[in-house]
Amino acid sequence: LRSAPDPPCGMKILFSAVFKPGTEAPGKDGPVMLSQAAELSSLGFFQRSTAKEVFVMFSRQFAKASTEPGQRSSVRKDGYMSHVYHSPMGVVAVCFADDEYPQRVAFGYLSKVCEDFVLAVPQSRGDCGTADLPHEALFAAKHQELLVKFQDPGQADQLTQIMAELEKTKLVRDAPETRPRHARDTPET
Repeated sequence: LRSAPDPPCGMKILFSAVFKPGTEAPGKDGPVMLSQAAELSSLGFFQRSTAKEVFVMFSRQFAKASTEPGQRSSVRKDGYMSHVYHSPMGVVAVCFADDEYPQRVAFGYLSKVCEDFVLAVPQSRGDCGTADLPHEALFAAKHQELLVKFQDPGQADQLTQIMAELEKTKLVRDAPETRPRHARDTPET
């Protein structure tokens, strides 16, 4: 398990999970969890297990509340944003990110997780049983890889990359040393 590169401004996805809607996990208040991934290195060592338990509990509740395929929603909880996507492919994905993580990129991540999960585990469209993580061996590594890839939204999302390049171009264009000589010599009004 390799660590994710530090994203700019502390933007991070800390936890994500995939659930089977319409199921009930025994002893849990919500659907069966099919896969999970976490990147909790930004939290203190003794906080990590508690934080993960809280993320699992709330993600299960949010997945249970997601009713319509194609539905996307976001909820602010204890300084984090939870994003929920009910995929038309028959699974619900939930992630917890910090407040600064772009919502559009978070939903792109959840969509990619759902798509890759269904491709890796085609039997997930049918009966998955009632135990949590029945297909974890088939998708755990890929799920963690996606979580690491999406830690830096600027690298994971093409539109964000284009906007960053455009901003760099503007900065270079507007820098005094790049303006024509006559523009530099004339006082600005």
